[in-house]
Amino acid sequence: MANKRFFKPLLPGFHTHLTIPVAFFSKYIQGTNEQTASKLRSDASKITWEVKIEDGRRLTDGWKEFALAHDLRIGDILIFRQEKDMSFHVTLLGPSCCEIQYESCPEEENNLGNIPKEKKVKKNPRKGTDSSSLDPSCFVAYVSPASLRHDKLNLPRSFVRSNGLETRCGEILLMNKKCKSWTLALKQDLCGSTYIRAGWRRFCSANGLKTGGLYTFKLIQRGRTPVLRLSSTDSEKKNLKRDAESTSLDHSCYVANVTPSSLREDRLNLPRSFVSKNGLETRCGEIVLMNEKGTSWTLNLKRKNSCGTMYITPGWKRFCKASGLRAGSFYTFKLIRTGRTLVLRLSLQFQNKFVTLTLKPFNLKNYSLFLPLRFTRWHGINEETKMTMLDKNGVKWPTNLRSEKTGDRVRLVGGWQEFFEANCVELGESIILKLIWEGYKSCVLKFCSKVKHETK
Repeated sequence: MANKRFFKPLLPGFHTHLTIPVAFFSKYIQGTNEQTASKLRSDASKITWEVKIEDGRRLTDGWKEFALAHDLRIGDILIFRQEKDMSFHVTLLGPSCCEIQYESCPEEENNLGNIPKEKKVKKNPRKGTDSSSLDPSCFVAYVSPASLRHDKLNLPRSFVRSNGLETRCGEILLMNKKCKSWTLALKQDLCGSTYIRAGWRRFCSANGLKTGGLYTFKLIQRGRTPVLRLSSTDSEKKNLKRDAESTSLDHSCYVANVTPSSLREDRLNLPRSFVSKNGLETRCGEIVLMNEKGTSWTLNLKRKNSCGTMYITPGWKRFCKASGLRAGSFYTFKLIRTGRTLVLRLSLQFQNKFVTLTLKPFNLKNYSLFLPLRFTRWHGINEETKMTMLDKNGVKWPTNLRSEKTGDRVRLVGGWQEFFEANCVELGESIILKLIWEGYKSCVLKFCSKVKHETK
């Protein structure tokens, strides 16, 4: 088996699956087994990865975790050496065809983003900013015995860099699927690794995170106190697109798939359901695409006469490049203006769906509570929006929205004090709310949890 090898250069979209070459499959695999899983190992980790096989040649479930753990990037080259049946040893080469070196600190391994080799590892981090086409606000954590023993979780360097956490020492919130939160410490060690400690073991115990398990976390808030939310299973991650497309009854949103062909043709087709529900069938002309920073690009909205498909061109490729939209990923867009000029705003998947509000003496004294300006701008919330607050008991509290005469800040009028009382929120306490749209101009702020400051 020693000479049975195949090579795979990594192209855009590689994280979704990897296909075994036809020639290798026909010569060494076809007809010799009917296995539905493959085993992968590398010199960079002691872990053996089980990856599902579909159609005999496609590595699917489990491949993304392997790619993320090894920080694989577009342009890397992998050499698969067949060891036994569907077991492969994978050698990892960078674009220069030199073997990738993974850095490590003197700490024991406790996370897939910082993988020590079985033998001595050179402290030579991978260079470059483009880590992979995975959602940069997510990372996969490996609950190792060492992480529980030291009550500490290292964060992947690529995740830290992408989200500007290099200098963010202080408090960080870990939130489970039910929106209950734990306050931990975010720190850095002498070799520059960013990690979470003083509560990691307690969080794992309370939420059933098992030793040896893989769990996805998503950064849902980057404010003064970052918030990491647990998404425990890979199936939940696969449902992101489905959940976002349904996204309650919010017909002003849709999920775009940045395919290689859309970038190659510099064109993005719009879903028929989105077009019809927003009356865009005859709205040919200019359309503005806006990214999360508020920067806008003017493109053309056109209609294909042969089949009636509405699409955006030219400039789609330029917008993706400037906004960091990667091939193979899904991104949510929201129609925020339907007047003479249409405006589609980029909203990274589920990012900023959560908002933290703190009850301060000022609020009670002046009978006013303002929503964060970044939050209202992002979601297009203004005084025309109909808002309801949903407390922990499922009771709805209607509130009205008013805009400042001299600015864009939006405040709640009525209902919010009763809502805070129903949730037993005391002066100085903070709560986390989730935004749920129920129509084009109607939304709900649902109570998730109090910000819990636990005793270290």
